[in-house]
Amino acid sequence: MQISLQTLRLMLVPAAAVMVMFWSMPCHAKGVSNLSATVNGVAITGQDIQQEAAIIAADIQQRNLKWTKNQVLDFGHEIADTLIDRELLYQKAQQRNIIIRSPWVERALQELKSEIGSAADYEAYLKKTGLDEEHLRERIRKGLIVKRLLHRDILRRIKVSEAEMQAFFRKYPDYFIRRDEIRVRQIFIAVPDGSDISDRGEALLRIQSIQDRLRQGENFAALALEYSQDPSRSRGGDLGYLERSQMIASFADAAF
Repeated sequence: MQISLQTLRLMLVPAAAVMVMFWSMPCHAKGVSNLSATVNGVAITGQDIQQEAAIIAADIQQRNLKWTKNQVLDFGHEIADTLIDRELLYQKAQQRNIIIRSPWVERALQELKSEIGSAADYEAYLKKTGLDEEHLRERIRKGLIVKRLLHRDILRRIKVSEAEMQAFFRKYPDYFIRRDEIRVRQIFIAVPDGSDISDRGEALLRIQSIQDRLRQGENFAALALEYSQDPSRSRGGDLGYLERSQMIASFADAAF
């Protein structure tokens, strides 16, 4: 499964942030522990970068893109730059006395839980990211504070003229190419690594039973909500619009 640098940039940038990111040669995972920075007395360590990579990988996997933490760590320098930018923005927000009330943090946390899926999916997400719920809540709080700062100080002041838009379009036409996409729903039945023939046979029978119910006219989304074993379950199996290159080959062949 491939993911573009453009997609990874979106994963790295904090919510609603607008910033320029400069990409250098990849940094292999084993070299990340040597990366560190201090931002006005606040340390950013190799461990912070490792955890951020784990969070990015988990978020990418939520989109059904199979990037691992080690693959994300190849961009360790860029992750470090993002953490520095985020800390600078957070410190600026503190200087401006920007606060976020607890109910807003809780609402954002509940929205995240809903996107992830079941309670078991949420526990798996925490395990993948190395976060506990209190640290996740704090991460959300800081992200919302930065988002408010950006909205107040930057986003609402940005004005782009028609001429500037036209010039950007002429300079970067590839950004506006729309490739073939298809909206996909799936019902995912998991077969753990190391499963024996009996377990695989049981999973196949379950799939065939669900197929029979679909042929009889039952609602796909309802069956996905009942049986699917991946985070898309909470959305009725909806994976959104995907390009062929974003899917495993056999999956793409079936979908298209």
